[in-house]
Amino acid sequence: MEIVGRECKHITKIPESERNPDAFVIKEVLHYEDGSTKPNLKVLTNFKRPFYITKEHYRRNKQKKESEELDRLNVHYSTDSQLGRNIAIRLGSMYVGKTNIRDVRDSPYVYGIDVSTKAIIKKKYMDKYPDFSTPNTVAALDIENDVTTEEITVISLVMNDKIYTVMTEKFLAQKGITNPKEKLDYLFEKYVPDSDIKNNASRTYEVVPNEMDAIRAVLKVSHEWKPDFIAIWNITYDINFMLNVCKKYGVDPKDIFSSPEVPKQLRYFKFKEGMKQKLTESGKYTPINVEEQWHYIETPSYSYWIDAMSAHRFIRVGGKSVPGGYSLDNILEQELGDKFKKLKFEEDIRYKGIEWHKYMSKEHPLKYVIYNIWDCASMIELDKKTKDLSHVLSLLSGISPYDIFNSGPKKIIDSMHFFYLERDRVLAAKPTVQPEDKLLGLENWIVLLPAHRIKNKGLQFIEEDPALHTNIREAVYDADKKLSRTKVI
Repeated sequence: MEIVGRECKHITKIPESERNPDAFVIKEVLHYEDGSTKPNLKVLTNFKRPFYITKEHYRRNKQKKESEELDRLNVHYSTDSQLGRNIAIRLGSMYVGKTNIRDVRDSPYVYGIDVSTKAIIKKKYMDKYPDFSTPNTVAALDIENDVTTEEITVISLVMNDKIYTVMTEKFLAQKGITNPKEKLDYLFEKYVPDSDIKNNASRTYEVVPNEMDAIRAVLKVSHEWKPDFIAIWNITYDINFMLNVCKKYGVDPKDIFSSPEVPKQLRYFKFKEGMKQKLTESGKYTPINVEEQWHYIETPSYSYWIDAMSAHRFIRVGGKSVPGGYSLDNILEQELGDKFKKLKFEEDIRYKGIEWHKYMSKEHPLKYVIYNIWDCASMIELDKKTKDLSHVLSLLSGISPYDIFNSGPKKIIDSMHFFYLERDRVLAAKPTVQPEDKLLGLENWIVLLPAHRIKNKGLQFIEEDPALHTNIREAVYDADKKLSRTKVI
C-alpha cells in the first residue's frame, strides 16, 4: 500500500556518544492511500540543522542586533551535538577550542541557533504533509505501593478499549489470593461507574513475582499498544518510584523505557524535572506549585510520557485557579461531576488518608486493585471531555516540542525563527547572561498571525534524508485555518 503522508507526533533527541552518532527518533503516523494509518519509529542520524554567521565584510557591529538580513549571512550546517564546535570554527581564531554553545552565543555574528532542532524537523513534516493529522491516542498509567515497605504492588495501564493490570505475588499472598480474575471482574462491574471504558474495554490481569517484573510487564504492554501519550497524574511520584526500583534491581531504565525496536546503541532515558522554585522580583525564592512544574522524559519510544495534571493546568493557565486544588479527585468532580470521582467503598467510613491506603491494600487488596484501575480509566474519561491530550496540547504546541510547552518565550522563538526567514531575515542568538526565565502562561503572549499566505522565498534546507526535503513556508499557523484544512482520521 502506498504511503501518501507522514505525521510527526513527537521527537526524541539521542546525544552523540562514543557508542552512537547524533540521532533523533521520531514517532510518526504513516497515512496510506486507502485512508488507513500505522504508527512508525523513524531514526534520523547525523541530521544537520542550519546556523548562520555574518559574512566577514559585514562584521562591523560590536553589539548584538535583533536580526540580520539573510544575504548578509553565510548559512552552514551542523549536527545538534557538534553545533557549538562548528559555530566556533566559523567565527575564527578568537574561538579556537570552543565546543559549547554557551561559549559562542554571545558573539554578535551568530544567528538562528535558538530555534530547536526538534522544531526544525517537525516543521518539515508539517510543510511537506500539511493535510494529515490524527487525534493523539492516550493511555493512562498509575501505580500503587505498600506505604510501609514502599514496594510497588499494583500498576495499571488503560486506554479507551483496553485495560491491563499487573500485581505482585507478595501483594496477593497476604490474603492467600492465587487466581484473582473472577473476583476482580465481579468487583469491576460492581464499583466502576457506567462508562464507555467499563462497557467496551477488554481487561487483562497478570500476577508477577516482584515489583521489577511488574514494571517490565507494564512497559512491555505499553510498547505493544504504542499510544502517542502515556499520561500520569503527578508524574514525579510514579516515575521516581519506578526509577528507584530499577536502581534497586540494577536495571538501566533506558533498556526498558526505550522501544525494543530501537537499536541498543540508541536506547536512552532521561527524566528532566521542572523548576520547583522561582526567584521573585524581591530577590527571594518561592516554591512553585506541583501543578505548575513541567517535567518531561526523553526516551526513544512510540509514547511520550506526560504529566496530565500539569497539562491540565497549563492549558487553562489563563483562567482562575481551580477551587479545591489539583488533586485528580477534585478535577474529576469539577469537570465530570460526582459520578466519575475516585471510587468509594464501604470501608471509607472508617479510614481516611494514608490509613485508608494501609487498610485497603492489606485487608481488601482486590478492591484496592479496582481503585487503581479506575484512577487510570477516569483520566481517560476526563480527556474525552477536555480533549487536552488528544487534541488541544498538540494544537497549542504548534511546531515546538512538548518539552517546552510551559515556556511561552521558547515557543515564540521557534515560530518567529521561520516567520523572519519568510522575510529574508534571521533572528540573532540570545546572549548567555539573561535573567531567569519567567514561566508565562498562554495569555501572556499575543502572536500576530499573517492574514494571507506568505509568498515562498524558495529557501531550502539540504540534508541527508530526501523524504524530508521541503521548502520553508508559513512560520506561524492560524489555528482556525489549520483546522479547516486538516484531514482528521
